[in-house]
Amino acid sequence: MTFLITLLAFAATLELLVVIHEGGHFLAARFYGVRVIRFSVGFGPILWKIRGKSGTEFALSLLPLGGYVKMLDSRDPTTPALTAKDKAEDFEGKKLWQRALIVFAGPFMNLLFAVLILWGIGFVGTYELSSRVAAPPQGTPAAAAGVQAGQYVIGVGDGDVKTFADLQMKLLRVAGTESTITVRDADDKTGEHAERYPIDLRSVNFKGDPNKTNPLEHVGLIPWQGDGAVPVEEVIKGAAAETAGLRKGDQIASVNGNPVTGAVMLVKTLRSSGGDEMTLGVKRGTETVSLRIRVPEVKDPKTGKSVGQIGIRVGGFPDVVRVRLGPWDSLTAGVGKLWDMSVLTLRVMGKMVVGEASVKNLSGPVAIADYAGQAVQVGLLPFLLFLSMMSISLGILNLLPIPVLDGGYLAMYLYELIVGRKPSEQAIGIAQRAGLLLILFVTLIALMNDVTRLFGG
Repeated sequence: MTFLITLLAFAATLELLVVIHEGGHFLAARFYGVRVIRFSVGFGPILWKIRGKSGTEFALSLLPLGGYVKMLDSRDPTTPALTAKDKAEDFEGKKLWQRALIVFAGPFMNLLFAVLILWGIGFVGTYELSSRVAAPPQGTPAAAAGVQAGQYVIGVGDGDVKTFADLQMKLLRVAGTESTITVRDADDKTGEHAERYPIDLRSVNFKGDPNKTNPLEHVGLIPWQGDGAVPVEEVIKGAAAETAGLRKGDQIASVNGNPVTGAVMLVKTLRSSGGDEMTLGVKRGTETVSLRIRVPEVKDPKTGKSVGQIGIRVGGFPDVVRVRLGPWDSLTAGVGKLWDMSVLTLRVMGKMVVGEASVKNLSGPVAIADYAGQAVQVGLLPFLLFLSMMSISLGILNLLPIPVLDGGYLAMYLYELIVGRKPSEQAIGIAQRAGLLLILFVTLIALMNDVTRLFGG
C-alpha cells in the first residue's frame, strides 16, 4: 500500500508540474500566434486525444513521465513545406524576443506556481517551529558566538528570522562565510534588548553526504525542546516500556548515560535503536531510577522501514508559532522564499561543479518519489510545500544554459542577438548531443545516490 501511495504521489507531482511547465509554453505560443500541433501529457503511444478549436491536439499518452508541446517549426526536418498561412504561425519565423519569451514561459510558470502555493499557505496560516534554540554543543560556531539555551534567533546577517525554517534557509545562504546572528531572550518579547554576535560559518559546507550529516548540525543551532527531561504522557499496555517498568508521569532524563535534550532527540534515538538494549535514566518524583529496556523493531506503516518503538507517548516537543500573513505580506514572503531557494540551489550546483560540495546532494526519481509519498501521507500542507519546492527546482533546472533545456535555447538566442545570426544546424546538433550526454551523466549519478540511500550504503 505504501509503495502504491508513493508511486501515485510521484506520478501526480510530476505530471502536474509538467502540465504547469508545458502550459506556460503553450499559452505564450498561442499569444504570439504560433501554431501548437500537440499538447501531450505523458510520452509514448497516445491513449486518448481531443482536438481544440485552434487545431491543437490535446493528448494523454501511455508513459506518465513528463509531457511536451509540439509547435509548428520550420527547422524540424519532419515539417512539410510551409504555405503562406503556415509561415505566419511558424515558431522559427517569429521575432527573436518572441521566441525567447515562449521558451522562458515554461520555467516562469513553474516559479509562479510555487509562489502561488507559498502565498496561499502564508495567507491561510500554518504552525511552524519557532526560532527558539536549545543549548549549542560545545565547539560549535553557535556556542563560540555566545548563543544560549532558550534564546530566540531573530536575525542572520541583515535578514530577519521568524521561524526555524527561516533560520535554516538564512544560515544555508551564508554557509562558508563569516556573518552575524541576532538573538533575544525569551522574556524580551519585543527584541528591545536583542544582541548581535559575530558567527564564523567558514567550517560549514556541503562536502559531506547529506544523508549522513547535515551541514546545519555543525552550526550548533537546534530547536528548543524544553529544559531536558521528556515527560511520559502515556504507556501502552503490554508494550516494552511497561514491561521495563516505565510509568505515566515519569521523565526520561538520559539514554545510556547521555542527557536527553528534548522529545525530538529522544524519539530519533529510539527509532534508530530497533533491536538494541539500552538504559533509560528516569526521574520519578524526587528519585532517579535506571530502567533496562530492549527496543523492539517494528515496521513504520508510513515509510515501510524498520524502526525502534517501545510503546510510549511523550510530551515536551519543540516550540511552535502560528504564522499567518495578510495578502500582500504572504505574496512578498512567497517571493522571498522563491529567491532564497533559487540562490541556494544555484549556489550548491556551483559548488558541486568546482568540487566544494558533494555530488551526493543530487537526488534522482527514486528519492523524489519517496519524498512525495512521505509528504502525501503526512498531510496536505507538507505535500503542498514539497510541490512548491519541486516546482522551484524544475524551474531553475530548466533555466540552466544546457542545450536541450530551455536555458540552452535562451543561451542560443543570446548568441543570435550578439552575433546577429543563428547558430548553424551542425553547431546546434553537437551542442544538443553534448547537453543530452551531460544530463544523462548527472541522472546516472542521481540514480546511484538513490540506490545508495535505498540500501543504506
